[in-house]
Formats: sequence, structure tokens, C-alpha cells
Amino acid sequence: MSKKLNKFIMLLILGFILLFAFSTVSIAAEYLLKMTHGYYINSGMDLAQQYIKEIVERKSEGRIEVQLFPYGRLGPEPVMLNKVRDGTVQGATILTGTVSAVFPAGKPNKLRALDLPYLFSEREQIFKFLRSKEAEEAVEGLEPLGLIGVAMNSLEFMNLATRTPVRKFTDLKKMKLRMQQIEMMVDLFRKWGCPGVVIPFDEVYSSFQRGVADGYLNFWPGFRAMKIYEVLKYVTVLKPICWYEIHVYNKSWWDKLPPDLQKLLWQTTKESQLFATYADAIDELETMEWIRKTKAMEIIELPPEEFVKFKKPIMKMHEEQEAAIGKDYLNRLYKLVDFKKE
Repeated sequence: MSKKLNKFIMLLILGFILLFAFSTVSIAAEYLLKMTHGYYINSGMDLAQQYIKEIVERKSEGRIEVQLFPYGRLGPEPVMLNKVRDGTVQGATILTGTVSAVFPAGKPNKLRALDLPYLFSEREQIFKFLRSKEAEEAVEGLEPLGLIGVAMNSLEFMNLATRTPVRKFTDLKKMKLRMQQIEMMVDLFRKWGCPGVVIPFDEVYSSFQRGVADGYLNFWPGFRAMKIYEVLKYVTVLKPICWYEIHVYNKSWWDKLPPDLQKLLWQTTKESQLFATYADAIDELETMEWIRKTKAMEIIELPPEEFVKFKKPIMKMHEEQEAAIGKDYLNRLYKLVDFKKE
């Protein structure tokens, strides 16, 4: 049986758990857990939060009630993060770059390493990292922010979808690209020499319709789920970043939970984030196949001499960010994923 089939069967089983796990409210809830995320319905992170809801409500026998607010309903990522910090909501799955931006000053910011370009190049490296002590270290130290970091998932590799084709580096100069308000993303676009436009997630599609932006970086499933292929007809395969998300809880709320519920929520959250990564990996493969089959978008593979023009200017970020991340941690991460500065 192939590895892909094994993963599919695993997801199918988890799907049945989500669909048929009996829910529960055998007693009145003692704790309310509001959770949010900024991506589309039935994305990996959305399924992960559904999984947390089903398992935690059932196994806690209704002591924890979970309410879900997906698709950026509570605002863009910085707003969601602030809502977790102030306790308006108790949990969220948020891009590591968003959390990294408010990391305590003067301490090694290990989350920042995950936004470095071309640190990861293969899916196997992603799973190796997520199971490593380096991944556990990256989610630690958020208590001064009023947060408890539990686990991460991967959104897979980002590629460039555009209105007009990008076949060479100079094509970028004409374009306005949508970006998140994340320091490393701003720096990446600056080094590419193209202007970035900050646009909230729920306005991305309409911004392309109205000509506010000419393209953006996203992972493959997002192109299909959000019907981006209707307004952007080209995808240039660049894979500069593999984005990660971290699942966090409000520390004050967490500290009020009894040990048995903390243990349940901790373990279920860890399971959910690995589930999300597998789900997005499978979704990526299926979406790529669908795009190729339907020709919904033209996929552009750059020749090596052109690809290096995109890669070279942004690789400077590794050296520039070393001090903020911590040299020892970064070197261990390089060794773990067999990273080569080329």
C-alpha cells in the first residue's frame, strides 16, 4: 500500500471521527473555548479546529464547550492575535510571522526562522521539522505575551499567482502584489523590488477583480478553494516560503483549567496540527492535479538561470536575521533539514 494511500486512509478515519463522534453535553459546560482562524472552510486548519471541538467536548463530557469562528470572521490576523491575548477569544491558529512580530524583545525569536526563504524545499523536511525538538522550542516562551503555544502545522509551499504571466524576474517590476502585514514578507517583496499592498484575507478575491492588486503568494489549495483561478490565470512555481501556523491559547484562561483538561486539550491540539499538515499536503497534490487537468491556470516553471534571479536577493535574509533568531538554533535547524546556502 502506498504512502499516499496510507495518508488518505488516515484522513478518512479522522473524517469519520469528525462526522460521527457523538457530541455531548451531558452536563453544563464549566469552560467556554472560543477559537478562530483566518483561512477558508474545510482547509487543514479549519478541519483541525473541528477536530479539537469534537474530541474535547466529547472527552471532557461537556465540561468544555468549544465555539468556532473560521474564515477571519473576527478580523485579520493581528486582530485575532490581540483577541487571544486579551481573552476575548481563548484560542487561535495564527501564522508564525504574526506571532513573531510581537515576540518579547531581547530574546531569541525562533519563530522568525520559519519565514526565512528556501529554508525548506521538500515536504519530508516539513514533517521532520514538525516532529523535532526544534519545533517544540519554537513554540515556547510566549507566556510574556499572555499566550500558551502548543503546536504548529504547515500550510505547504507558497507560489506566485498573477493576472499576467511572470516568466522572468523583470516581470515583477510592473506588478502590485498582495501581502500580509508581516515583517519578513514586507522585506521579501522589497528585495524583489515590487510594491506590496496589504489586503485583508476576506478582500483578496475582490481586490484582484478591482485591480487593486495584480497577484499574490499563496499555497495551491487556496487558489482552488477561493476560486482565485477566475481572476488570476497564471501560477509561477517559486516556493520561496513554506508557511507555518502556531496554535495558541490565552494563558490566563489556560491556567484556570484543571490538570486533566489541560492534558486533554494539549494532546488533542497536538494531534490536530499534525492532522492539518497531512490534510493540506493531500489537498495540495489534488489541487495541482486539478489545475493541470482543467487548465484553470497556466503553471509556469522557470528555467534555472531565471529562477536564481528570484532566489538570490532574498537569501540575504538568512544572514540579516541570524542575530534575532539565535545562531545556535539556526545552525541546528539548518542541520536538521539539510539546508544548503547556494
